[in-house]
Amino acid sequence: MKRYLLFYLLLSPLVFADCLQSLGANKIENDYAQFFNAYRVPGGYLVEVISPWEKSQEKYRYLLTRKGTHIPNDCRKLQRIEIPVKRVTTFSTSHLPAIAELGELDSVVGVVDIRHISNERVQKRARAGKITELGHPINMEKVLGIGSDLVMAFVAESPEIEGTARLQSLKIPLVYNADYREKHPLGRAEWIKYMSYFYDKENIAADFYKKIVNNYRKYALITRGIKTRPTILLGENIEGKWTSAGGKSYLAHFISEAGGRYLWESDKTLTPISHPFELVYAMATKVDKWIVINGWKSMNSPVQKDSRYLQFVKSEIELYNGNRKLNGRGGNDYFETGAMRPDLILLDFIKMIHPNKLKKHQLNWFNKLK
Repeated sequence: MKRYLLFYLLLSPLVFADCLQSLGANKIENDYAQFFNAYRVPGGYLVEVISPWEKSQEKYRYLLTRKGTHIPNDCRKLQRIEIPVKRVTTFSTSHLPAIAELGELDSVVGVVDIRHISNERVQKRARAGKITELGHPINMEKVLGIGSDLVMAFVAESPEIEGTARLQSLKIPLVYNADYREKHPLGRAEWIKYMSYFYDKENIAADFYKKIVNNYRKYALITRGIKTRPTILLGENIEGKWTSAGGKSYLAHFISEAGGRYLWESDKTLTPISHPFELVYAMATKVDKWIVINGWKSMNSPVQKDSRYLQFVKSEIELYNGNRKLNGRGGNDYFETGAMRPDLILLDFIKMIHPNKLKKHQLNWFNKLK
């Protein structure tokens, strides 16, 4: 299996360079996204996903061409997918908003867990039997039975552990999506361009993304030059360790753009970080706002979980929770629609951190707990 993957996906740089030259490829420049590249080629696109999971160094390349397109000999080792795709299986709810913006939700024929999905159109199609639920771990036989033109996957740890390596060995048209690895909110939203190449709808994605960028930059001006920057705490105590977002994560970007000071803004990592609970406990009096995304419904919820949280309540910290749009089945629309709308999330962060700057704005995904 490993030998197959190395041959099929990990082409040497020289072989890839020869393919680019044979195609006369023109690179499409990204604004913020760092984990994919795309090139226009005769009859379609060539896309490249870079390090799709933490600790990975691989680059996965896919040649997307319209029916009847001639493929040069230098490119025949690339995985080829005929576009536009008509039947798509997706492993993440975060892929659905991009597909919706492209007007292609009816192409979705397979998902991992329908309960976690908030989109009502997808729910309706699932009830009508038009979408297959694959389960977790993923049922390989169901994936094979769907007959998808494309399986859009993400990997958190490794292809072997999470089953995508086996799907590739079965020659299922699987491609990786690494949107969750982007450090900037606009970088994550830019993956709508990546999705658009498979549907051959580049212009629609470009127009939508331009709107998001313009909105985001306009909203960021609301707190530009602000002198008072409240201190923001993220995360919670999990098994004795305070787990929070890295100092270079997309959440840290939201705090900075919204005029806040992240408690660990000096941290240089993208991935989650952890600290002893006692350290955070001692800093409670220095925190102005505390933002979490979990099941807490009031200020009593954390205290009921751990009595030491009482120190945070006594310090009169404002607590916000990103659980305003739960679907009642275990899904949170923050992780679905929010992935594609960083402009609207930024408005929520500004409202939480500097409420007087947006007096009329109603929070989209967050609640202030009482």
